[in-house]
Amino acid sequence: MSAGSAPRSSATSSTSTLFGTLVTALSKCSARLRPTSDRPLRPRARPGSNLARGSGGPPAVVCFPGWTSRRRWLGCRDLPAPDVPAARLLVCSLPARASLRGPPMYVVHTTDLTKIYHDKYIALNALNLRVEKGMVFGLVGPNGAGKSTTFRILLGLQRESAGEVQVLGEQMTPERADLRRRIGFLPTNPAFPKHMTSIAFLEFVSRILGMPTQRARVQMARLLQAVDLTQAASQKIEGFSTGMLTRLGIAASLMNDPELLILDEPTSGLDPAGRKQTIELIRELSGRDRTIIIATHILTDVERVCTDVGIISQGRMIYSGPMSEMRRLARQGTISVEIEGNTSAFEQQLHSLDDIGSVRYERVGAEFRITFLGTEALTVYLTRVLQLIDRTGVELLRVDTGSDEIEEAFLRRLEEDRTRGFLRAAAWAATQDLRDAGRGNEEIDAGVPGHPSV
Repeated sequence: MSAGSAPRSSATSSTSTLFGTLVTALSKCSARLRPTSDRPLRPRARPGSNLARGSGGPPAVVCFPGWTSRRRWLGCRDLPAPDVPAARLLVCSLPARASLRGPPMYVVHTTDLTKIYHDKYIALNALNLRVEKGMVFGLVGPNGAGKSTTFRILLGLQRESAGEVQVLGEQMTPERADLRRRIGFLPTNPAFPKHMTSIAFLEFVSRILGMPTQRARVQMARLLQAVDLTQAASQKIEGFSTGMLTRLGIAASLMNDPELLILDEPTSGLDPAGRKQTIELIRELSGRDRTIIIATHILTDVERVCTDVGIISQGRMIYSGPMSEMRRLARQGTISVEIEGNTSAFEQQLHSLDDIGSVRYERVGAEFRITFLGTEALTVYLTRVLQLIDRTGVELLRVDTGSDEIEEAFLRRLEEDRTRGFLRAAAWAATQDLRDAGRGNEEIDAGVPGHPSV
């Protein structure tokens, strides 16, 4: 027994030593991964990035002068000021931020979102909006379509009448100040204190957000450089141009290092140079760690900067998809030609153009409106039409292709939506007439999508 006990004791001792070594190693590894007050999690910066972002402590939300009860709305009175060394401030275009939770599939996800004012006016009618992480999403539509109402609900400034809204994977309500602190927002025509300088205004915003002084100074310097306002840092805001005010507003909306940035008509009122500079700035802000939603009615801006686009009309989303698909729809163009001579021969040979896309045409006198449903560029269709004119020997008096392909596609979608709305209204009115006549309406109801909502 005594002879066998020595090896057993030795084995037990070596096992204990090995176990202790593993525990020590795992403890060190865990200490590296676990954030502490002395060592917060620190993502790595992407080389060459040039826009300032903060990385420590809870993100906060930006506020502009003019918001009523802004500190109560922001929930910033008791917001702890994170002690983050200035050296750990990172730049804007970062890889996926360090997080113990997986990112939500959708940054914005609304289901049948409805808003009715005073039980009369329907601002949003079962709006379904999906915005994935990293998108630059353009929300376009005519005035009064519901864009600003959508933003107010996404920010928790208003409560929806029906439906659901999720932002950053969580339910948004007016009580969710913590969720709003993860969003940056630039409203249309924001109000600024004219007597302040730009750097004083950003310092004012940082105090509302509860940012540490040193962190705020570094953030302000980097943001002013990013929006090209360093030379105007000590100038009073009252002397700023519209473009400078827009860039200052974007800088203020970035002070909280937002995961979601919402810009409402950021290029409105700008001259071409100011629009170009703002679009380039938005393009630099985009990245897989930041999601941007832009509301605008300037379709060329959407085409230049957005990865995805949604068209909203009368409170409903009538189109949502990649910008590439919108460009494909734009290629379904209409060419108007006015000719004289042997127009019958020209008309008979129009269908010879079917090899480049389905051809439809409408004739009014000597004018032909030719619509191509295909995937080729509009210039390809125009070339073939001109070749047909030359081949048939008719004389070309006038040709019109429209001024903007994307705008044409946008207007086509709106026109199609209006047509469907008229059909729904007519079908609903027909059912009312049948009810008044005492007849059943079950069969008609079954054939009207969405009945009786118009």
